[in-house]
Amino acid sequence: MAESTKACPKCRLISPFTAIRCDCGYRFDALGGAPVSEESDTLPPKVTRAWKFTFGWGVVTLLSAGTQPLWGDTTATAMQQTFGGVLSGVMVIVASLGVRRGSGIAAWVLVTYAVFDAAVRIVTASGDFLSPVILFALAVPCALQLRPTLSTPAERRVWPRLLYELAFLQAALTTLFVLWSFFVQSSELKTLTFWQANARHLVAIAILVGLGLATLKRHAWAGYALVFYQCREVYWPLVQGSQPLAAAPMLLVVLYALGAYYLHREQAPLAFRGRAAVATVAVVVLLNVTFFARPTQMDRIVQESEARLAAVPGLRERFEGNATKASALGAELALKGARRLTDAQLIEKARLLAVILIQLDDHNCAEVFRTGRGDMTGALNRVEEGIARAWFDLAVVAITAEHLNTSPPQPSPSEEETNEAQMNAVKTLGSEDAARFRRVEGGDNFARASDADTCWVFRTMVGVIPRLDVRSQRTLARVLMAQ
Repeated sequence: MAESTKACPKCRLISPFTAIRCDCGYRFDALGGAPVSEESDTLPPKVTRAWKFTFGWGVVTLLSAGTQPLWGDTTATAMQQTFGGVLSGVMVIVASLGVRRGSGIAAWVLVTYAVFDAAVRIVTASGDFLSPVILFALAVPCALQLRPTLSTPAERRVWPRLLYELAFLQAALTTLFVLWSFFVQSSELKTLTFWQANARHLVAIAILVGLGLATLKRHAWAGYALVFYQCREVYWPLVQGSQPLAAAPMLLVVLYALGAYYLHREQAPLAFRGRAAVATVAVVVLLNVTFFARPTQMDRIVQESEARLAAVPGLRERFEGNATKASALGAELALKGARRLTDAQLIEKARLLAVILIQLDDHNCAEVFRTGRGDMTGALNRVEEGIARAWFDLAVVAITAEHLNTSPPQPSPSEEETNEAQMNAVKTLGSEDAARFRRVEGGDNFARASDADTCWVFRTMVGVIPRLDVRSQRTLARVLMAQ
């Protein structure tokens, strides 16, 4: 072991040779090795009160916001507020942990947050003002008592210890987003977090926990590995052109870098194994960004479509502001604007949809039929690029027509015309398929039909349109694509 470090006889953690106390609470100069509480022995009462209150506030905020999608509203607006609550809780928790370690910088962060939170509540006329006032009243004396300079011994001790706490906190947040994926539509979740939770993120959780444990054991290489890992999280929002949403991961990069730097200063120079570990993480992150985090086919097409829509007079103003609201508005305009497409465009849309539906699962396929709002993201990424581009081209035309209030080229088909077109479609089916269609279609507007049956009817009707006479093609395409 290097002469500049020493091991705790209680938990075997490595600490700087000049350290008075181990992270586990053991005091190196205590008689008999009796553990000494960090806050009661070393922190002034003002600091102790401040960090305990803010930590509790942050935990309550994080838990109340983080669990909201599990039992409450998961609309785009609600999820935007939920995500803001999660970020607020995380920010307060991180600052309170810094104050607990004696960081004056963290204390002034709490003061700034209290002022900002109060200002937001005043402007939006939402929430009570008691919490930010209490936070401000506790944070100001705390900040005045702690010196906010990186050169003080207290500040130098803060950052290495924050490393593992931040890593564990980020692992908990990743776990939360994975849980959200079971309750929130993937498109909305991706808009908020810039990744769609799946089993691959269980590996990310394991990596964060593993690196957190390594920094807890005072391995400097793990601190640098966290920096490289977090750089990957900054990549996606920057590629998508959402610089504001890259602020939080970029802040984590800075915090991890400070922690790694000061942890390295505490320990001996990196050994060969440590340098090899850092290099391995850097290569893995680079490969991940190159092959897995790059924009998907749909992402590229959506960006091109958004550029075309921005050129439509007055449309940019409708989409400005929150990205989640813009996404919901675009879907609504595309759905309503379909009735303003020509017969030829609707027949072409049906042809494209027949290909897309093959790649779509039964539930989302049925939702497209019932409400027009099923998630087609995965299917559009799997079909040929030409199919996806043509689909979005028609969506751009529909959005533009709805925005400009263009008159529909044809009236909606009458009930008689619809029934005739449907009968002609059934005639093209075999006897078994025709019997299944009549059985499923006989329900109350497909309310009682299963997703599998509803999707089968939808795929069947869309697929037979090219085999019908011209009049039935136009009628059925308008009924299925523009109602």
